[in-house]
Amino acid sequence: MRLGPNKLMAAALALAVLAGVITLTGQLIEDEGDPAPVVREYLDAIAAGDATAANRMLEFETDAGERLEDADGVLLNDGVLGSAIERIEVGRVETIERSEDRAVVRAELSLAGESFVNEFALEGTPGSLFTRDSWQLTSPLIGLVAIELPSETDMLPDGIAVDLGGERLAVEHSVFAIGEPLAVALVYPGRYRLSLEANEYFEPQADEALARPLNGESRDRLTGLAIGSMFGSVEDPEAVLPLQLNEKFAESMVASGLALAQACAAEPGVFLAVEGERITCPPQTNPAAVDTCLANPSSRVGEYGGAQFLCNYYRTVTPFRGNIEVDAANTATATLEEDSGWLYKLGPYRFTDSQSGASFEASVHYAELQWVEGKPVAHGGSFTSEG
Repeated sequence: MRLGPNKLMAAALALAVLAGVITLTGQLIEDEGDPAPVVREYLDAIAAGDATAANRMLEFETDAGERLEDADGVLLNDGVLGSAIERIEVGRVETIERSEDRAVVRAELSLAGESFVNEFALEGTPGSLFTRDSWQLTSPLIGLVAIELPSETDMLPDGIAVDLGGERLAVEHSVFAIGEPLAVALVYPGRYRLSLEANEYFEPQADEALARPLNGESRDRLTGLAIGSMFGSVEDPEAVLPLQLNEKFAESMVASGLALAQACAAEPGVFLAVEGERITCPPQTNPAAVDTCLANPSSRVGEYGGAQFLCNYYRTVTPFRGNIEVDAANTATATLEEDSGWLYKLGPYRFTDSQSGASFEASVHYAELQWVEGKPVAHGGSFTSEG
């Protein structure tokens, strides 16, 4: 199952859970129809890690006719709950308000050393001479896990996810593609292990998240999360898993830039055309274009191979007239351009003239990061000489 924060918060979660009808039926074994044992039975099942038993007591209808545990983004199953490092402990459960058809039950809970008080509203059906009162629970016990995944790049490959109890939470940018990527889910309260699922170009990451019970006050966080997810901003996320690119990523991008440099050396031209993008090659690799400018000392603009260029710049370089060898300098790396989340500077690369032995270094600027079959590839850009 792949879950995304935008779909999660805008649809099934914030609206269905808060506005839907959740019912719980239980065997009343004492107190002549007191609603408190109904709530305790529900909480005890969650505390025991038995999501199936808890779900079996629930009758939930969304607008689409789904049960609560089947709603998109709601992970109320044995796998997730059973994976919890810690689950709730149930303390005192008591009825604090009761009329003929309505009741409120207060439950004292603890989780990971923290104490919580949740109030559960119930609707009742009066009994008769031969039957007890019956009660239906209209508010569930739910915990929220919001995971922020700060990333140095805005361009991410497909397939990145967060593992939570064997379920894959999709990592997505906000609606407006700003801020940090997010992953969100609703689960039974507990402490859960999280791990990042990404390809070989990212550092492995793991963390823990405490999904606290949402009560009347903290449910407002669902509304805040729905708004925040639109702008890539979540206040106090339960966990942070950085999307950190590794050295293998840099090596792959440098190799991609080297291929562009070698293509410029092999096919002299003002521009190198690759998949519809024009890459500006170093002028030293194009002696014919330099000669055109030298032969016309008054010309401001030169033309070669259907491309125009500034002669004032081309006249300042000494072109290579032999075969050109290109390799990556020892200091070659991939760094983001200033104020950019997807354009990279790659290099430097050393160009050597086999005829004269002269050499110079140049880097690719503003190369766009693209992911092709899960591999980072440089697309476009412009070569600029170093020094």
